Formats: sequence, structure tokens, C-alpha cells
Amino acid sequence: MNEFIKNQINKLPHTPGVYFFKTSQTEMLYIGKAKDLRNRCSSYLQPKADDLKGLTIDQTATHFEFKETSSELEALLLEAELIQHHRPPLNVLLKDGQPFLYFLITTETVPRLILTRTKKLKGSYFGPFIEKSQARSLHAFLLKTFRLETCSRKMPHGCLRYHMGICAGTCKPDFDLTEYKKRLDLIKNLFVSGNKKLFAEIDSLIESHNEKMEFEVSKKLVDAKMQLTSFLAHKTSILNWRNSLEELTSRHIWIKHKNHVYLLEEKKLKFSITYTFLADSDEPIDTFMSTYYQQYQPPRELMCNQELENKLLISQFLKTRWNQPQETLFIDAHSHHLDHIMSLALLEVANKAQTKNDSAKDLKQFLNLNFEPHVIDCFDISHLQGTNIVASCVRFVDGVPFKNGCRKFIIQSLTNQNDYAALQEAVSRRYKNQNELPDLILIDGGKGQLNAVRAVFDLVHLASIAKREERIFSDTLPTEGKLVNRKSKGGKTLMAIRDYAHHFAISFQRSRRSN
Repeated sequence: MNEFIKNQINKLPHTPGVYFFKTSQTEMLYIGKAKDLRNRCSSYLQPKADDLKGLTIDQTATHFEFKETSSELEALLLEAELIQHHRPPLNVLLKDGQPFLYFLITTETVPRLILTRTKKLKGSYFGPFIEKSQARSLHAFLLKTFRLETCSRKMPHGCLRYHMGICAGTCKPDFDLTEYKKRLDLIKNLFVSGNKKLFAEIDSLIESHNEKMEFEVSKKLVDAKMQLTSFLAHKTSILNWRNSLEELTSRHIWIKHKNHVYLLEEKKLKFSITYTFLADSDEPIDTFMSTYYQQYQPPRELMCNQELENKLLISQFLKTRWNQPQETLFIDAHSHHLDHIMSLALLEVANKAQTKNDSAKDLKQFLNLNFEPHVIDCFDISHLQGTNIVASCVRFVDGVPFKNGCRKFIIQSLTNQNDYAALQEAVSRRYKNQNELPDLILIDGGKGQLNAVRAVFDLVHLASIAKREERIFSDTLPTEGKLVNRKSKGGKTLMAIRDYAHHFAISFQRSRRSN
């Protein structure tokens, strides 16, 4: 960190506010909030050895700014707004996309019915929908049944998909926009008022078209009603998105266990760990709660296994941030009627933590390492008969896929198949920023692939896994390699990572071909 930034930090006021570390005058690196700007930012002057964020800021920040606020609550709200706008690379959690799906009817000249995770476009939004697969299935069904798919072509007699009964006919010069919008209004009624009102509206339209002797249009509406009835009979829950959202987020449980903070969702005494945060021993759990709920809407009830230092502040922030009619209820972890829930949640976290440790310890022993590999990247190559070569890199953290760490590469230096050169390019491009290095790099292949990567990259321990025999090669293993124990936790982790990378590469290759 340069001396100018250090001098700025040493002169900060002891007031609430928001601070900005930048890599240039315009490029944000990290945005944070503080109850006391001087005290908070002073911690960046001497970051701890295991503080990746602090070390990154210390090494790369070239500019520093701050803005005072009248209260800590105002600082929280301003921080959330600025992060959403600037999306700094070190505010990873807060810039993550919306985890649910919305249906959107756009306000374009020819409106479209689309699925989206964000609310960036103008139009009417319906959702969020919790069951993503069902939402996608409903979207595809509505496009096909009500003939709502649009295209950018312009053809006198319509495109091929129009004659197949798929395209709405936007490609034709005599496209009937009014009739198209009527069909979109039917979909809007489905989301707003449910299927009963939609069916009543369809019946009314059928009667109207019959009176005008437009029997072909009536027949299509009758068919659409029958298909929709059949579809919803098997998926009645999908339209009840309001209740499903409330049920999903009925209670969140926050647990600090050793050097991690866990967020669990509790639903009918079933627990799912939604997020895991790496934490310092003295870092209050309040920090993680306020950070998470800047992006995601809070449930009605929160529980925590530790006493919150700023319960009132967080409560005010959640109510203001999400415009809640009532404040979120913080339940005492030792409440007699709910202590069994906290006990079960603690047991879930303990089991999860133990599984993570077992996998890393098993891999350390199996690969003869002097460290436990918690973060593992795996590379794979895919091509179409030797051309259109792509590569994938997937990241697992403690045996679980970490999607933000996954990458896809279009191999640029080759026109013909050469897996060795393709791997060399992918690995070199992946780690241009050495702050993103994993504990272990796994290559899908044998000795040749391993040697090819080793020739251009040696900053991290390398290993390769050959599919046919499930044999591992590494500098710490015998020359002939070592067979994977398919039943061990470490062996299962290695095979899962390899399979995930293989699927990721093939899926990318197929999507490029379809495009």
C-alpha cells in the first residue's frame, strides 16, 4: 500500500461512513462501511497473513476515498447501494446475482416473455420462483402453447419456425401485434390471478371468435386451454410462488463454528447450509449478517448461536433496506421452546465441518502432501473432431463446487487438436492474477498432460487423473502413479471434481455448436 493511502487513513475522522479502495481513479476494488472510519481502515495498514482480502488491497490498491455519513445505519444503506452500482471484485458476496427466477413481460414495441434473475429491464415482473427447473419448464410451455416466441428475421412468408407453429410471426410483414398482445395478456392474468381467471378469459375469447366465425383461432385457444390444464395438473405448486418464497425463508439460523460462519435455512426441521464464510476468531457475526442481507431479503425470523453486538442496528437496517412493514424477529438461541432447533442446527454444522476436514486430510495423506488441499481446481479440454477447442476450469472448496471460481476458455492459439498446448494456454490464462491460486491443480489426463502443464506452471502442486484406471500421477507419488480409492472421501472428491470439469467442458462445447 502506498504512503499516500496510509497518510489518508491516519487522518480519517472517528465517524461513521463508507470507504473505497481503488486500482485507479475510476476502478473500484473494494467498498466497505464503518462505525468508526479511522479505527476500521487502520486494520488494512497491517493485514494478517491469512487475510486474503486485506493482502489483496495492500498489494493492489492505488487510490483511497471515503464518505462520512450521519449514522452507521446510513453507512450500511449507502454501502449496499454503491456495491450494486459499481460491483467491485472484492465484494464477491454482495455482487452475486439473484438466486431466484422471475418472469418478465417487457415493454418493447413487440413485448417478450422472458426468464431473468435480475430486474434490469423495464416491464412487468412476476415472481420470484423458487423451483428453477419448474419455472424454465413453464416458460418453454407458455412460449410454445401460446405461440409467443419472437425472431429477428424478416421474410415475406415467415420463417421455418413460424410454419412449424413455434414463432409468433414477427418475421412476417403482416404480423398481427394486437392479437399477439392479447395472448400475452392471458399470461399476465395467469400470474396475477391464477388459472381460474385465465380459463374464464380464454372461454370469453373463444366465444367472441366463434361469433365472428373465426373458428381457427377458437380451435387454437381450446387446444391451449386443454394443454395448460394438463400441464398445471402436475405442477400446481409453481404458480403459488408467493407462499413458496415465504415457506423457504421462514427462518434463518446463523452459527459461528471455529473459523467459519454458517448460514442455514430451516424448513420443517430440515436444514440446508446456504453459505459458508471464512471468519477471523474475533470478527463479530453481525458483520456477515449485515453483508448477506444487503443482497438477499431477510426472512421473518433469525436465530444465532452468539449474542449479537448490534442487534438494533441490523434490525433497523433490514426494515429500511427492504421496506418491511414489521421488523425482523431475532429469536434468542436459548429460547426454551426453540432450543431443540438450535441444537439440531449445531449438529448439522459440526457434521458438515467434520466432512470437510476428513476429505482434506484424506487427500493430504493419499497424495503425500505436507498441507491439506481445501481449494482444488480441475482442467479439462473438449473439441469437435479436433477443431473448435475449448477448456474448462472448475473449482471445488472443501469438496463442494464453487461456481464463482469456474471458468470457460475458447482456445485461441490452436486450430487443430493438441491437448497439451490447449492445457498450457488455459492454465496460463486462468492464473494471470496469482491471488486466485488454489491449493491443488488437478488435470484430467495422464502423465503427458501433467508434464505439459508443469512445463509452463509450477506455482501450485499439480496432479493428473487418468479416467480409465482412475490413476493419479503427481511428483509426490511413485512414477507409475497410484490408483484412487473409490470408497474414500478423498477419492470421491477427486473423481467428482474430474467429472464436473468434464461435464462443464462438454456443455460449453455443445452450447457453442448450437449457437
